Amino acid sequence: MLKSMTGYGRSSNEYLIVEIQAINHKYCEIKVSLPPFMTYLENKIKEYVMTRVARGKLYIPIILKNTNTSVNKFQLDKELARTYLDSFRELSKSLRLKDDLKLSHLIGIEGIVSNGRVSEQRNKSWEGLQKPLAQALEELIATRAVEGEKIESEFKTRLKSMLELVTEIEQRAPQVVLDYKEKLQNRLETLQINKGVSDKTCFDETRLYQEIALFADKCDITEELLRLKSHLQQFSDTIILDKPVGRQLEFLAQELHREINTIGSKTGDLKIIQLVLNAKNELEKIREQIQNVE
Repeated sequence: MLKSMTGYGRSSNEYLIVEIQAINHKYCEIKVSLPPFMTYLENKIKEYVMTRVARGKLYIPIILKNTNTSVNKFQLDKELARTYLDSFRELSKSLRLKDDLKLSHLIGIEGIVSNGRVSEQRNKSWEGLQKPLAQALEELIATRAVEGEKIESEFKTRLKSMLELVTEIEQRAPQVVLDYKEKLQNRLETLQINKGVSDKTCFDETRLYQEIALFADKCDITEELLRLKSHLQQFSDTIILDKPVGRQLEFLAQELHREINTIGSKTGDLKIIQLVLNAKNELEKIREQIQNVE
């Protein structure tokens, strides 16, 4: 089943709100926003998400809930405050600035004053985060799957249309040589009449058939049609696989484009050229949607 790269997931527990917002991207890029006491979990979060997501640009804000607790449940991180104070004083000294630090400056720094319930979570942050993160991730994947179903349905419609166009080209191709033969014969006969030759069969038939054979070889698109149908079948088989297939589809779209272009360049037949243009139009719509596939 195809999955889109765009989606959204959200979950929460008593302490945290986890959101995952995903948009299209060539690779997998993850940006995590965390409360200060959880920043050490950033790489762990990315590794966890990448086990389920292969492509896309993801933004994961993890928000600390405001809890209604009394003052005696708040805690001061004196060690952190002392570290900030020492660093600020050293900076003030090195820059020869007046030391006008106040207690209010330190209290305003996140992490120095914290909720006691949050502090209890410091040693088990991953345990508290893993469940809402997993739930948000599942919701993201579910929304991606819903969008993926729509893309898969459109792919199938476009592929069916392209196969019909290829079939029409295949049926038309032999007639191109016959039309060329008829035009060449008519031209030769016209030239003979203009020269006053009454016998219309006196021209060199061997040379005529050599010319027709050369033309038929030059505009032969049998191999291109075979490869084109093969790529269309591969595309159909790939979109039903239960794994990320975006890059594989990009490659197949390039191959389809190559074969269609070659067919167009090999023939001067107006009907085939029109069919080629229609096939290109369908392929372009497919390529646009591939940009949304994980």
